[in-house]
Amino acid sequence: MFWLKVGIPLLAVTDNEAMFAILMHENGHVLNEDVNGKLRLAELEESLNIVFDFAPPEESIAGRLLFAVWKRLSPSFEREKMRLSRDAEIKADLEAANGGHGEEAARALLLVDASAIFREQIFYKSLRQQHTDTVPPVISPTKRLLNAVSMLNMIELLNIYAQHAWSMEVDELSSHPSCAQRLSALGYAERFTIEPVATSALALLEDGFAKRVFAELDELWTNPLPSKLQSQAEHSG
Repeated sequence: MFWLKVGIPLLAVTDNEAMFAILMHENGHVLNEDVNGKLRLAELEESLNIVFDFAPPEESIAGRLLFAVWKRLSPSFEREKMRLSRDAEIKADLEAANGGHGEEAARALLLVDASAIFREQIFYKSLRQQHTDTVPPVISPTKRLLNAVSMLNMIELLNIYAQHAWSMEVDELSSHPSCAQRLSALGYAERFTIEPVATSALALLEDGFAKRVFAELDELWTNPLPSKLQSQAEHSG
């Protein structure tokens, strides 16, 4: 059985069409059985770890020799795993684009990458800083995330981050190709303009489900806050 976990941030920045393209992409991974190549390399690593359990490098000549060989080869194996992963992403993108869905697949790619950079720069960096502050914000992270994401309704801002996504450098050690590489594989030699999401994919959830989840998350955040503030006040006094 195949399970796909989708978080609130992804639902908040996509719409029905983008989520359809994302699901088609993930289905492409299943159809292509992409995990097989990486599994073989992972099995090799696990086998070597078992050998080292019986022949520790620090206690046996055989283990020391094998470890020396593996240490020399392991960067190549890691690069190969990343290459297999990047190839798998491109193949899954092409699966998502099959049947005349190329535009939807390309838009979803650019939308997701643009919003990811936006969330990191505008929301997550600030959230990590606030986590170290003495007094945490009263507004829950969930509400602040949704407020931040609403800024992407401005087409100019959205496409500024889309350009950031397109301009990201290729990372040969990453498990995913760059945005430009993925879009180029779909036939896009230049970045295109994307329209903001009119109705987020949160609307796909059961009526009232999103509100109940948000309320529970807010409760978990705000309930411990008064006692924490009181405790901090007592310690400072």
